[in-house]
Amino acid sequence: MLRLSRSRSVADSIQDAFQHAYLTGSRAGRFSVRDGFLWRIDMTAPPLRDRSDLPQTSKKIEHVAPEEIQVAIERVAQESYGVAPDDVASSACRLLGFGRVTDEMRTVIDAQRDALIAAGRLVLRGESLVYMDTSTSADHA
Repeated sequence: MLRLSRSRSVADSIQDAFQHAYLTGSRAGRFSVRDGFLWRIDMTAPPLRDRSDLPQTSKKIEHVAPEEIQVAIERVAQESYGVAPDDVASSACRLLGFGRVTDEMRTVIDAQRDALIAAGRLVLRGESLVYMDTSTSADHA
């Protein structure tokens, strides 16, 4: 019982230290906080990170920012010159370093896929989703 109490105390201390650093850093403008994720001030899009070398306990889709999931989905559509909507989750998970796709992961990734479609960044052409680069405008042509 004492060991469990000390473990909680250490975990609480770590959590408190992180919370203090998190609040201090964000207030000082060293980074920003978006939807519970820390962002460098100059970062507009997150890097796509491969989590395959992380321990299994750290591989959770809720630890991935929605914006990074969208980057993975866009990369899949770009590199394959289109992707079947049902294949998006498995391909995006592979890029993110997840070995298998759970129902929870599929739900999260499908929601981000649908957000990209709604934003016009992915378009269904035939049976494939195709990436649309919205950073350039037709007015410049």
